[in-house]
Amino acid sequence: MIIKPIIPLILMIIISIVLVILICTSSKGMKLVNRLLIVLVIFVINLRPMVPNGNVEVVNNNLDIMFVIDTTLSMEAFDYQDGKTRLEGVKQDVDYILNKIPGANYSVITFDNKSVIKLPLTFDSNAIHASVATLKTPDHYYAKGSTITLFKKDLKKLLQKSREKDNRYTVVFLFTDGENNSKQKLEKLSDLKKLIDGGAVLGYGTTKGSKMKYTNYQGETEYIEDRSSYPYKDAISKMDEKNMKNMAKDMGIDYIYMNKSSAIDSKLKSLIKLKNNVGSSTEHAYSDIYFYISPILILLFIIEISLDRRGKIWKE
Repeated sequence: MIIKPIIPLILMIIISIVLVILICTSSKGMKLVNRLLIVLVIFVINLRPMVPNGNVEVVNNNLDIMFVIDTTLSMEAFDYQDGKTRLEGVKQDVDYILNKIPGANYSVITFDNKSVIKLPLTFDSNAIHASVATLKTPDHYYAKGSTITLFKKDLKKLLQKSREKDNRYTVVFLFTDGENNSKQKLEKLSDLKKLIDGGAVLGYGTTKGSKMKYTNYQGETEYIEDRSSYPYKDAISKMDEKNMKNMAKDMGIDYIYMNKSSAIDSKLKSLIKLKNNVGSSTEHAYSDIYFYISPILILLFIIEISLDRRGKIWKE
């Protein structure tokens, strides 16, 4: 059995410890036991336990695909398809690419307040799925105006590493809305062009723009405010196609506006023509089992509600 935590394990341990302390200081009797069990079951579900489900043969190809993902606060604007946030759209589209081009070597770079190589080049597409699925924007209280070319140094490092190998095609997909919230001048990306064989800048958002939601400390959903002038209004984030087209031109790749995953189909078809199979490997397949544990959590919540009701009846 393996685990692939939904929320990072360290963070979940901290949250669980805090909840246990709060429960122990405010509950007693059956309520104490039941609430501790709820925390335990949620912790186990978050671990996302998986059991072996046989082996699968993965055909590896000669593509090194770099996913460069904008996780700045503006990616919380909900003007992607069907009212999804831009970041939700990115996650959906990364999965779409992974399914269309299996067997490549993948990596993930994110940038907001800083640029981070989340995953170096790897054949493990499951690791990419898990890494991208848990991406979040920074807390809006700590988010800083960031430069959308902040990723350049990290991307160049991975591109050079890919170039050290023979017969590899390097592909870059940059997922962004092009909105630059920093006063810093954008870096030129033209020196990366010679290291890139293909890919695209994938644009998210609309020129009309959208509000951005966040969850406050009370767990309530609110809109981010524009505090540049009083009275404060809801902030509106708008895509900047000029920035995205300039970055695409610098890197010698295409610009594609994304309002649905299939918008990238023609680009993926051209990349599939480039790829050659360079071998195969056998990987273990795993199946999720956390949904078998979910009924236990539902039962514990039913017990919690019944204990509350019984307590109210006794008080009356």
